[in-house]
Amino acid sequence: MLVFFMHGVATRNVQYADSLQSLIREEFSQQQVALPLFYASFWGDVLNDVGKLWNAVHQNLQAFQSANPQVDAQAVFRYQNFRKGFFSEFVGDAFTYLNSERGIKIRKLIAEQLSDFISRNPNETELHIVSHSLGTVVLWDALFSERFHSDDPAFEIRSLIQGHHISDFQSESSQQKLQLKSITTMGSPIAFFNIMLGIQPEQVKALVSQYSDRGLRWSNLIHASDVIAYPLQPCLNPDLSWKLTLQDHYLQTEANPTETAVRNFVSSDLVNRVAKVAGLVNPGVQIAIDHAPMVAGAGDAHINYWSCPEVARLVVDNLLASSPKPSGTSSLMQTAIAQLQQVPGMTQNFLPTGQFLEETLSELKFRDRSGSLQLTKNPAGVHHVCIFNAQNVAQFRGYVGWLHTSGLKQAVEFIRSSCC
Repeated sequence: MLVFFMHGVATRNVQYADSLQSLIREEFSQQQVALPLFYASFWGDVLNDVGKLWNAVHQNLQAFQSANPQVDAQAVFRYQNFRKGFFSEFVGDAFTYLNSERGIKIRKLIAEQLSDFISRNPNETELHIVSHSLGTVVLWDALFSERFHSDDPAFEIRSLIQGHHISDFQSESSQQKLQLKSITTMGSPIAFFNIMLGIQPEQVKALVSQYSDRGLRWSNLIHASDVIAYPLQPCLNPDLSWKLTLQDHYLQTEANPTETAVRNFVSSDLVNRVAKVAGLVNPGVQIAIDHAPMVAGAGDAHINYWSCPEVARLVVDNLLASSPKPSGTSSLMQTAIAQLQQVPGMTQNFLPTGQFLEETLSELKFRDRSGSLQLTKNPAGVHHVCIFNAQNVAQFRGYVGWLHTSGLKQAVEFIRSSCC
């Protein structure tokens, strides 16, 4: 089994996939399955023009400050950290790929690296691709677009994944029988970029139809706080379902502790009362408050796929054609988890909480002895809920803000009466 990684924006480190690879190995070890072979493709050194742009911008601002010493350059060109950070890197890298000359160079590097990976493992017959961010757009474009000339490296990539490539060391009689089995996309803006690329479902079907009756599995992972990520279902026609199994998976963990703190703060009764009064004078106040958690979490949410255990589990599910669900769950436990996921304001977070500071409000045992539920409250009055299996391994962790506490308590009472 070959697993080929494709990175996205703002990636300048060739070791970008190391954390996710380690998590995937752990998942494979637990399932006692032979480990896959990994290759992290890299073309980040082609995407390097944003730094030059910002050097020019800073020189311009310095010249402006010298000519206008009474004016603060930070005031006339606001939010420079945001402009220079994630937003600038994403837009800059995206436009770099869409440049015809740079796009060809990137696809050529991917084709060369994929060819090298396949040629060094001639006995492998399964190829799986895991891509992130802009890498998902590059993959979508290279596989399905009709905008390329016949000599574009995209056609070499298509040939490789269809098992038609013959390396310099292989004769025609020993042609490799390789087949693309699955694709996992993470933090993907394909749906947004496809407005411009214009790839139709029929173009996807033309490639997918070349595969065996088992078809192609595609998992699209979307972090709840990742403003770059979009579902893929809108891009495809349900008629493809006989050959393409596509699932959009939503990850509800918090992007970082700051987002958690800001979300809890803006959902408090005090802030909501202040916002309601201020909103009568300026409606923008409520909009600014609503968007504060997004500002705190969007950047980290877009890159955290590489270090998230839940992402690793979903990737392995796709590699092994498993049904994505929490490991070791019974029907009662699944019912409880589904009930909690429907609670308004519920935020999943698999990071352990500081239990020694928390007050335990309820401890429930599922009647089939498959596990337990624990409801706690931290010193700030925020309610957390956790479901453990029989081995005391967390299968669900989440919390709600103060406004949604009653909804959580009602869900726990329902679980008590129906599952415990």
